[in-house]
Amino acid sequence: MAKNQTPYVVYTCRTVKDISIDPKHRNDPFIRYKMPQLNIQIIGNNKMIRTVFLNVDKVAKSLNVPPAYIPNFLAKTIGSQAKYNPKEDPHRRAFISGSHSIIELETALLGFIENFILCDQCRYPELIYSPVKKNCRVRCQSCGWKTNFKRMNLNDKFIRWACNNPPPKSNSHRDRHKKNKIKLDNRSIDNESIDGKSIDGWSVDTSDEAVQQRINDVVSDTVKKMIAY
Repeated sequence: MAKNQTPYVVYTCRTVKDISIDPKHRNDPFIRYKMPQLNIQIIGNNKMIRTVFLNVDKVAKSLNVPPAYIPNFLAKTIGSQAKYNPKEDPHRRAFISGSHSIIELETALLGFIENFILCDQCRYPELIYSPVKKNCRVRCQSCGWKTNFKRMNLNDKFIRWACNNPPPKSNSHRDRHKKNKIKLDNRSIDNESIDGKSIDGWSVDTSDEAVQQRINDVVSDTVKKMIAY
């Protein structure tokens, strides 16, 4: 790694930084697609030593992949064993066997990002996955580029593992943004009421009787007395 470049892997760091998913824009503070640095810790000794990923769930969420994919890819690239147990403590649920250097892990992680996360054509992390029998289709929602697991430039061991453990049909960063916007819009619509009474349709009936009825419904008796209604 060149000097003055923000690392993708840090060792027991209390303050993890957000960094560009695309390594070509590593130090661009205005990049749209970001991920937290992968925070690791070496624990144990002798044959029980292992490299633990302290924030694998957060990293996986940013990359839009199942958390188990990260330790399994790194392990199969480096040549070790991986384990991910969602029932364990969040800081201990993912690890690979052995002690591994920051440089070794970062090289493997960048390989994962380049070959599995970024679109081969537009380099946006907009890939969505559609599992099929013994394989998984991959499509970029940004530019339309298509491939599948077996055609991607990946370690053979990881391809076999991924085909046997396909991800659920995923949503891209754009889809998640749309869902959040829809939720906010629906919340705004739900709030369009007065004292629990919807105001939809008030403009339909503008007769004197309807207007008077709405006033009676909305204005409380106390307010009526205050304004000598």
